[in-house]
Amino acid sequence: MKEEYIEKYNYTIAIPYIKYELINCFYSHFENLILLDKLNYNVVEKLIGEEIQDKFYDKDIFKDIELSEKAIAMREKDIAKMIQIVRESVKRNRLKHILKRTVSKILN
Repeated sequence: MKEEYIEKYNYTIAIPYIKYELINCFYSHFENLILLDKLNYNVVEKLIGEEIQDKFYDKDIFKDIELSEKAIAMREKDIAKMIQIVRESVKRNRLKHILKRTVSKILN
């Protein structure tokens, strides 16, 4: 949808930012499945594999942007690397998530 508006209003400067947003949303979604929905890594790895096979990811969405580790893994459809990135992110953010949930329960 955003791509349509970029083309309609000729606002091509936004394209790289939307690509970064797509990459970050992709990983955040799977991290949240683990943190919030309590899915295990094997299930999430299977879901990543199914998602990355969608024809949407065959488009050259990684062209003309500085490739990060996350983007390279998506471009190469490296599921093992993607789940590793998700694991590392969950490990980094698990305590923060627990603290937020605890404070929210106390305040409500």
